[in-house]
Amino acid sequence: MKKSEYRFNFITVASVISAIAVVLLHTNSFWQYSHSLRWELANIVNCSLIFAVPIFFMISGATLIDYSDRYDTKTFLKKRFKKTLIPFIAWSLVAVLIHALFLKDLPKGAYSFQNIIMGVLSATFVPIYWFFIPLFVNYLSMPLFTITRKKDRKNTFRYLIVLGLVLNAAIPFALKLAGINWNFPYTISIISGALYYLVVGYYISHYQISKRMRIIIYLFGLISLLMMILGTSAESHAAGKVMGSWRGLDVITYMIYAPAVFLAIKNITERLRLEEHEKIARFFARFAKYTFAIYLLHYFFLALFEKCIPLSHSSPIYFLIASPVVTILPCVVAMVFRKIPLLKATLPE
Repeated sequence: MKKSEYRFNFITVASVISAIAVVLLHTNSFWQYSHSLRWELANIVNCSLIFAVPIFFMISGATLIDYSDRYDTKTFLKKRFKKTLIPFIAWSLVAVLIHALFLKDLPKGAYSFQNIIMGVLSATFVPIYWFFIPLFVNYLSMPLFTITRKKDRKNTFRYLIVLGLVLNAAIPFALKLAGINWNFPYTISIISGALYYLVVGYYISHYQISKRMRIIIYLFGLISLLMMILGTSAESHAAGKVMGSWRGLDVITYMIYAPAVFLAIKNITERLRLEEHEKIARFFARFAKYTFAIYLLHYFFLALFEKCIPLSHSSPIYFLIASPVVTILPCVVAMVFRKIPLLKATLPE
């Protein structure tokens, strides 16, 4: 492909890195807790790669908040839900069949009409599909951010980011550390959960951040990562099982670390001028077309892999084999499905 035939920027790189990180998160043995060096290493890997899903939300903010430059809100929502709702429902129903006919790991009551509907909507059949629920909320909320005039967005979004960090994360976190059992009532819903990453993604992608501020963000990002690793380790050892209170969309360590990684990807991509390296740019551009398919399908291939291959999840061999397998096979399926009109909509680019 010539350079004009593919799109490449730091968003492309972030998308590919996050898709690979998602696979590595799910092939890692973090969730098989044991008081061992193996689990400690798995914890480090898990905490280090936890940026994956927030970065997908940030990419949505970076690329979609300006949708009004291209079309109206009705068209925007129609396009977004066509690209995500159809695959979400289609592959959730495929998961129902796989659980019922192949895995046979759910009680018969799970397959009643009511439970299937509830299971699809709550991502019970494909647990990693929890991502779609806040994603849909982001799409529905996008017009609230779009109507902010472009000349006001830098200051407005910066204000919202600081507000979200302080009221939704920093104060509740400080109260918890201080042992103060108070349900903090002053959180800001307009910048909570995945909405925070939507605004952060737009801000990082559209505005220059000074070198001094980047250093501060990276420093706090590193501190946040260390806090997640050490906090998760200590809490899990005390409970005798995996604990996740140090991670979450509204947890301050998560809210600082993921944007720091997103900012680092942007600056490294621009500093190295990767767009000028045709082979690298072309690789990322081609791979980026399959990142959504990887997210949608890798769970199925991982389930089938575990069913058919007699390897312990805690084995390093499992990690080394399963990771490339469940990354490549979704790409192959997407290539085939996109050539079939009736199936193309289930695996869009």
